[in-house]
Amino acid sequence: MAEEDIIAGLTGFDPMNHNPGRGNLYDFGNFKILVDYGHNIASYRCIFNLLVALTARRTVGIIGVPGDRRDEDIIEVGRLCGLNLDIIYVKEDADLRGRKPGEVADLLIRGINKSGSKAKVEVIRSEEKALETAVNQHQPGDVIVIFYEKLDPLQQILKKINRVEIEKQEFSAAKGNI
Repeated sequence: MAEEDIIAGLTGFDPMNHNPGRGNLYDFGNFKILVDYGHNIASYRCIFNLLVALTARRTVGIIGVPGDRRDEDIIEVGRLCGLNLDIIYVKEDADLRGRKPGEVADLLIRGINKSGSKAKVEVIRSEEKALETAVNQHQPGDVIVIFYEKLDPLQQILKKINRVEIEKQEFSAAKGNI
């Protein structure tokens, strides 16, 4: 492959369109949302490495793991979250994959506790409600990361957030001109 083809491929890559839902960063001015389909220990580690590079004031996570993972892997994901996040919303996938409601959340919390974390932890089983709660409680400089199950409902919420943020900016600009 020619060097110019490689350069064109790398510079023309648009993660939002070419790889939706994987490491997609949405910037809303005074806070950001990172969306990723990570469902295992390695993917959580990668996203946490990215979070460090984003230099957030606070890191807020909406976390979950499919129910068909081993207990010790779910606990390890919780431990990693406890070590890397300031605020944690524990959600569960709609498809529990053989688990009882609350079982995955309990394992994640065991892992968070195992980390010795002082993070604020709240269980909100619906990922959509967890995202809305995180956004409603955000502070300037926050980076919210969501490890999701279903992308389409989250994209609708992100569009709604974008409209609200644009309206806030327009209001602030108009207010400054009075």
